[in-house]
Amino acid sequence: MRGNGKEDIIDEFWDGILELYTSYKIALMGLLQVNESYANALKINPDLKNFIIRDENHKYEIKLDAIDFVKKNSRNGYFKQTLAGVYLSSIYQLWEDKYREELAILNNKPKSQIKSELIGEIRILRQAIIHNNFKPITDLKKMKILDFIKIDDFINLSFDEMSKIILLLDKEMDLLRKEYCA
Repeated sequence: MRGNGKEDIIDEFWDGILELYTSYKIALMGLLQVNESYANALKINPDLKNFIIRDENHKYEIKLDAIDFVKKNSRNGYFKQTLAGVYLSSIYQLWEDKYREELAILNNKPKSQIKSELIGEIRILRQAIIHNNFKPITDLKKMKILDFIKIDDFINLSFDEMSKIILLLDKEMDLLRKEYCA
């Protein structure tokens, strides 16, 4: 144990956030490597029309035409947006399904009284991502901490924005410690 039980809960939550962030970054690196592989394949065969991935047993294949692949794997394309959405949704679920409840028990409070403004805003983003397919919802206008996220007709979660969110989450752990670990 690193501290009192309450501090341990927040430390474990932060460790979980970092594990998810590591997964997110590694997945982004994988997408960059796929881009490089595809670019190299185009040098060998400039007439290449499709990007194909087959599983080891060739039971199925994923086939994208070249234009669609390049578009979806662009800097802020569909693949990277999906990874960002999964990352944020997973952070919220960690909080909501495990750590918020544990803090509530240790603080002898109902779960509804354990709050985090930043994670509340991540919840709003998650709702738009999961339930509205990355399209804005009215509650996004209420965000004060994450108001830097570009939102037009589509929620665009850039790598830079995701990096800002991890820094904000680091600071949020300190706020949670002050609020719930006294």
